[in-house]
Amino acid sequence: MSYSPKYLHLPPNGDIPTEELNQPFACIVIVETDVTADWRYKVSQWLVSKGCLYMMAWGKDCSKWDDDVDMANLEQFEYGDIPDDKHVMTTWHNKENLENVFWFAGHAAIPMTGNDLLPNLLLLDITPQDRKSEILERYNNAQSLADEREDDTLMQPGLSLFGKTFRAIRFVQVLFFLLFIAGSMFGWHVHTVYRMAVASSPMGEPLFERELLENYGEQIIDHLTENNVQAAIISRAGQKRSKLPKGVEFTHSAFWVLEPKDGQPHYAVYNLYHGEENRLISSLVKDQPADFLRLTREHDAGIIIPTAQAQDKIINYITSPRYGEVHQVNYSLISNPFDPRLQNCNEFMLDSLAAMFWETPNSTDIKARYKDVLKPTELKASFIRRKVGPIVGERLIMDDHSEEIFTTTRQTLAQFLESQGALDKAYIMDLESKK
Repeated sequence: MSYSPKYLHLPPNGDIPTEELNQPFACIVIVETDVTADWRYKVSQWLVSKGCLYMMAWGKDCSKWDDDVDMANLEQFEYGDIPDDKHVMTTWHNKENLENVFWFAGHAAIPMTGNDLLPNLLLLDITPQDRKSEILERYNNAQSLADEREDDTLMQPGLSLFGKTFRAIRFVQVLFFLLFIAGSMFGWHVHTVYRMAVASSPMGEPLFERELLENYGEQIIDHLTENNVQAAIISRAGQKRSKLPKGVEFTHSAFWVLEPKDGQPHYAVYNLYHGEENRLISSLVKDQPADFLRLTREHDAGIIIPTAQAQDKIINYITSPRYGEVHQVNYSLISNPFDPRLQNCNEFMLDSLAAMFWETPNSTDIKARYKDVLKPTELKASFIRRKVGPIVGERLIMDDHSEEIFTTTRQTLAQFLESQGALDKAYIMDLESKK
């Protein structure tokens, strides 16, 4: 099949298109400039709603476009099972030139349930200026690249001979071969490249203005100081709550510890964040309330207040050399609290509390004792999401899970403190927009 692709220019952060598109279609998202996180997600929702079944992202923050289209596809089916014929395949190409992606779209972008390319291709050009003639010419020129170059490297190592033989191979064979190579390359990528050095991250586009975030931080500080709180656990929602799986209200938590500054009440925030360049490795970061709230997507915060005695213990532990003794640098978005191999921000806090109360830095012992006191949050995931998820989202590693998927949430932290007789109260605080 050869495409006559449709070109659509979309100005950054502009109006979402209203025109109808021929369905189903593949789409190359070409991103040449910065856009807001909220707008990126709206465009991702639009693509999914219009019948996109294969999305290839290239350019600035292309991995975030990949994540957002995956989330929009999940949201479309209320985070349950996605029918195979509605599953949107996604790839992101941050280390390839655009011609390589054009060639891939025209020869190998086969959807999950098909043996052939999709009947339509959209070139979505997110840039200030319309470039229809240029982009279409580059696309057409790219389709012959594989036949012209004997040492073609348009795809991953081991796939270059597809350039001359692709049309002679039945599409269904190509599909299985590509999936095999993708799985193999991903396994090598994760376990070899990233195993050494966080949704928990200080990076990304804020949804709210800095002034509002500082206002929200001040509201939480005032609330804590009015209640004479020396140490608390605060949680924020890094995704709109409607997009989160059942049982999950917040995505990131941190210790807030009172450390007065210039005679004024001030709380330092002790976080675990995954890296931006290497998102499978985490680090411990101390920042400010407004920084902690930077990626919040809701106008509220989860508050956990330990007992006064437990607050003293937390302060002594965090300010001692012991803090960080149970930090596992290998990061997973939904790490299993019963398994020591991976960790996210909430599990780090859980492990830190356990090390503090049980006076042991031994993660293996801690994990064993959890079975008697812990009831973590169980996530429901379809077979497709479990198997394809680790390929389309590198932070979604399933190695530490069996049939059931357990992870640590704000509710788990509150439940653990209660099991240790160390919970005073836990609630959600609404944050008002005050100018």
